Amino acid sequence: MKFIFSLILTLTLFVPIVGQEPIDSIYTDTASDKCKTIKFDEELSYSEQICPGVAGYKLKVIEADLRVTIVVIDPKGKAYDLRMPEVLGAGFS
Repeated sequence: MKFIFSLILTLTLFVPIVGQEPIDSIYTDTASDKCKTIKFDEELSYSEQICPGVAGYKLKVIEADLRVTIVVIDPKGKAYDLRMPEVLGAGFS
C-alpha cells in the first residue's frame, strides 16, 4: 500500500499534464516615464499616474508619502483597489 501511494505521488509530481500550456508572467512597467501623471501635489508628496496595462487593462499607481498602492482598471472602466497598505501593513512600500 505504501509503495502504491509513493508511486501515485511520484507520477503526480513528475509527469507533465498533457496539453498544459506553460505559465508566463506579464508585467506592466510603472516607471514614471511610462505612465501619465493625472494628479500631483508636491507639498503633500502625493501623485496618481495611469499606466497602460495588458489586454485593455490600466493600472492607477497612487503614491502618498512613499507609500504606494495600485488600482487595476478593467477595459470597461471598473476599478479594483489592491488595498496594498492593508495587505502589506502600514510600513513604507
